Amino acid sequence: MSAGVEEIVATSCTAAMSVIFMKDIRSLNEEPGLSLDGAQTSSIILFMTEGMPSILASLSNGDATPLLQVSCAGQPTPYDGSVAVGVFVASLLRGVSGAFPPWCVEDTPELFKAVYFAMGKDTDGFIHVFNLAVRLEAASPTGCIRVGDRIGGKYVDCSPTHLNQFMSKAREICEKNDWKRFKVILKTLCGGKKKDSGFNLKPQLTNFDCDRL
Repeated sequence: MSAGVEEIVATSCTAAMSVIFMKDIRSLNEEPGLSLDGAQTSSIILFMTEGMPSILASLSNGDATPLLQVSCAGQPTPYDGSVAVGVFVASLLRGVSGAFPPWCVEDTPELFKAVYFAMGKDTDGFIHVFNLAVRLEAASPTGCIRVGDRIGGKYVDCSPTHLNQFMSKAREICEKNDWKRFKVILKTLCGGKKKDSGFNLKPQLTNFDCDRL
C-alpha cells in the first residue's frame, strides 16, 4: 500500500471515529453536526468492513491521529498500536450502544468478522482486543465523551461475570465461524435494541436520474 493510500485510510478512519464520538448516546436530542441517521453511516460501515486490513495496519503502525488520551482501570495507558486498535473497536461498540441508528445492528456481524479476519483469525488476539476495548476509559475529553467515560459506551461498564460470558461466547463464535450469532451477543452486551431512539428507518437504495448535468 502506497504512502498516499495509507494516509487516506488513516485520515478516513480518524474521521469516522470522530463522527461516532460526537454522538451523545446519553440523550435522544439532536446534536449539531453530522447526523448518523442516513446513508452516510452505511458508507462508514462499508468503508470499515471492506478496508479493515488496511485500517488495522494503519492503526497498528501509529499512522492514525489519536483522538484522546486513554486509561485502563484508572491507570494512564500509553497510546501504542495495540491501544489504537482497542480504541477503534471501542468506537464500534459505542456505535452499537447508541451512536449508530438501530438498523446498523444488522451489519455489525460482518464488521466484527472483518476485524477478526484482518487479525489473521487469531482468536486469542481478537478476544484480547475486545477485553481492552470494553475497559478503556477517556483520560481526556473528545466529542461527547467526558473524562472517565468508557469509550465503548455505558453498557460495556458492566459486571465481570457479564463480560466473561460475552467473551466466552465470542470465542466460541470465532472457533465455529458462526458470525450470525454475534449480533445476538453484541446486543446483549450493548444494551439490547434501542427503542424510541429518535432514529429513522434504514435508508433504501436509490437510483438517481443523471441525464441532466
